[in-house]
Amino acid sequence: MGDRDRWLTARSEEPSPEQIAHDGRPSSSGAQPDSSPADPFRQGTVATSNRRAKAKLLARWLWDRDIDGATVLGFTDKYRRVIAREAGVNPPSTLETWEIADDLMAKMEIKLKADPRLPAVKRHHLDERSQWATDPHW
Repeated sequence: MGDRDRWLTARSEEPSPEQIAHDGRPSSSGAQPDSSPADPFRQGTVATSNRRAKAKLLARWLWDRDIDGATVLGFTDKYRRVIAREAGVNPPSTLETWEIADDLMAKMEIKLKADPRLPAVKRHHLDERSQWATDPHW
């Protein structure tokens, strides 16, 4: 088989999994692609700080209306976005922020049981609970 025939045969074969780059295109070499680094926007210290700040605002808004974390995590994504906007927060792109808010509310519940007279555990908008406690998108 001549060089041209070998080239045509090689071109017609499917690339092996090792030759496929992480973006789906065949790699020029047979070497494994380097694993991509963690997303700096998702894992960096600034992102973590922003996520915690957003979760804190969401937790306070939900706490004031006596809506627990399990209830919120059961809501649809669409309704959680509505709640985030109402709370004055850009809606989180992941469930992780909502889970952090759930953890913060659980800690507030512990504080409430320990001393119900603490000003930090007072709920300010209980009259709005019925408006927000059920997801209308079910």
